[in-house]
Amino acid sequence: MVRESLVRALLRGEDTCAPPSEIYLVPASIALAAGWGAIPRLRQRVAHLATPTQAEIERLYLDGYVRSVLQIRAAIDVFAAFERAKLPVVAFKGLASLAVLYGSPERRVILDADLLIAEADLARAVDVLAELGFRPEVDGSLAEYVDFVRHAPGFGGNEVLALHNARGCTIDLHWRLGRGFDTQAILDRRRPAALLGGCLAVVSDRDGVLLCAHHSLRNHFSPDKIMRDLFDLELWCDRILKSGAAEDTWREASARGLAVPLLVLTSILAEYHPEGAGAGAAAALDKAASPEQRASAGRLVALFMAQVREGAFERDLLYLFRWSELKQILGGVLTGGRRHVAMVRSMDAALAGEPTTFAHRMGVLARSLRRLRPRHIGMLRALARTKDEFAKLA
Repeated sequence: MVRESLVRALLRGEDTCAPPSEIYLVPASIALAAGWGAIPRLRQRVAHLATPTQAEIERLYLDGYVRSVLQIRAAIDVFAAFERAKLPVVAFKGLASLAVLYGSPERRVILDADLLIAEADLARAVDVLAELGFRPEVDGSLAEYVDFVRHAPGFGGNEVLALHNARGCTIDLHWRLGRGFDTQAILDRRRPAALLGGCLAVVSDRDGVLLCAHHSLRNHFSPDKIMRDLFDLELWCDRILKSGAAEDTWREASARGLAVPLLVLTSILAEYHPEGAGAGAAAALDKAASPEQRASAGRLVALFMAQVREGAFERDLLYLFRWSELKQILGGVLTGGRRHVAMVRSMDAALAGEPTTFAHRMGVLARSLRRLRPRHIGMLRALARTKDEFAKLA
């Protein structure tokens, strides 16, 4: 009940005439909003209310604001260093959204800076970041890590290395985003942007839309992972519609295997904010979609709604529906051997604070299987097919 009410409260438009929601008074809703990166949105919603929870919301907001400012400053330094080294780089996801859609961290938090470079520049980029005090979060050589990423299904073709500095700032350095994206084309379409007095290069509006859809697909349309994508996408769609670039963007989404994910996200936005730009985009996408695409999108909207009500599904469940990901796991173990397993444990330790044992993972999967209901099967099959559609396109 809390999850459903909070999603509705956060995704309804600011122009929607609705009475103040009691969900803002529930402490559990604040913890959820914090986990979703939605405290600025929640704070905006309660600005006119006198609630006992406002002090906690303000504390969390200020904490997120300070961390976001530190992250932005670190990213600006990285851009300056890359420019000196003549390394082309472009920001996307949260950092690009901040620069283009929001203008400051007052309305959007970031936990890291996602940067995209050409694969040929990876080693040099890591060296430049090392000079700025950034170190990889996993052990081993860069070559070993790149090989590991290629065989790790959790990355889904999104090849990225996370690096941290002593102040707790993170750079997620990407060199591939999956076969459906051309890294060089995204770099070629980058444009300058200003943020907190610094200079950045950010993705085009079209790429902003497509990368929102891509990130949501990678995260299985879990509300626990994609709420900020939904906030951003409403604003990206507004820019696309106003600029007259909508039809080109929808065609590009289809060419990249992202038409269904984009229809899913805009349909979710239309459900909660029928007057918004997302709803306008959903109508256009639905009109252009095939019956099969509409059916898949409907199942994936249902997957999102199920996870709103019941909590996120275990990611490992999808391996049971995608033979390609199982092959990746087996290929990594067979070709990488102990080094591959050690890399997995190193990444688990970086993410969770300690290695995750095989027995623990199997226990989590078993509990997830017990939660699975017949109605979930069609949703997960649709998710597997949609991921396959993206993966097969170059």
